[in-house]
Amino acid sequence: MSEGNITTLYKEFKSETEKQAFIQAQNETITKLSYQLKVQEEEILHLKELLISAAGKTSIVIVTPEQALIDEQIKLIRERAIGTELELEDIKKLDLLLKNQLLIKKADPETFDAKFKKLGIPNADLLAIASGKPHGTN
Repeated sequence: MSEGNITTLYKEFKSETEKQAFIQAQNETITKLSYQLKVQEEEILHLKELLISAAGKTSIVIVTPEQALIDEQIKLIRERAIGTELELEDIKKLDLLLKNQLLIKKADPETFDAKFKKLGIPNADLLAIASGKPHGTN
């Protein structure tokens, strides 16, 4: 909105009370937006600090669909065991799931022994991404 439009709008108010209400609403809006901006800037700063502190620790978890399914089933059985005693059928299922988990781990040692893999992204690029700058610029 240009300065001329604000002046025209301001002149359209018929009374001093309307002008004051307009000014008050504008001040409240500016205050609210300034606060939101401050909060977001603090959040960005916090996230940058987290990213810097995690330098060299950035990793991703590699899990096969089979392993994810087994992990979920084991989790469900464990949750059931908290409230009540497991039945023989649940114990057999848990035993089978744990054996399968071990077999999968032995069959594909690369996937599970090297569970955490370093990301191939330099920290400077991660910081640029976090700050919203285009890739490769500082």
